[in-house]
Amino acid sequence: QVRVVEEAPNISAAKLLPDGTWVRLPDARVAGMGVGSECFIADVDGGAGIKVSGEWTSFPYMLSGTRAAVAGVLSTVNGSRAVSQADVMPWSVDAPSSAVGMSNRSVGGVDYAYNPGPPVSGQMGGVSGYGPNNVGKQVTVWGRVTSSSRGVFTIDDGTLPGGLTVSCRVQAARPGVGTFVRVTGIATPHGVDVYANGDIQRIGE
Repeated sequence: QVRVVEEAPNISAAKLLPDGTWVRLPDARVAGMGVGSECFIADVDGGAGIKVSGEWTSFPYMLSGTRAAVAGVLSTVNGSRAVSQADVMPWSVDAPSSAVGMSNRSVGGVDYAYNPGPPVSGQMGGVSGYGPNNVGKQVTVWGRVTSSSRGVFTIDDGTLPGGLTVSCRVQAARPGVGTFVRVTGIATPHGVDVYANGDIQRIGE
């Protein structure tokens, strides 16, 4: 089968392409691993981020900071753009990636050339639609826990009415209501997704 693959210079350029497009990113940095055979990558300059998923046989575990080329088909998962059916070709390891600290209000940001389609192109923004689009990037947020249920809790730093939703994608010890926490995870249009128990840290304990 002959497949046409678009070469994208960076993740922002890739997100402009519609779902169903096969794309290759020649140089990206792994921000962290997801669940099973998935990870999150960022531009080397930190400009944008995106989820990548593929078959485990061709998708090794990679340390944060791993430089890799990625090829796969663009898709949208729960509002976040992704590269699916991916081949990942790691070739070196840099220093671990650093999350970007931001207010609850800033998570997600404004729409980025978003067209709901079908097919989807661009990237939907966050709940508040404030600031640059950062869906897919690794971020750190802070706040007081205002509600907590199985797999999900809400934090409030005073900048986002109703607070920010944090979803635990792995088994994690949820903080109690009233606790102040620092959370590192992946920005989505709906809040922040957490993939490691250690990425939820209680402040002041």
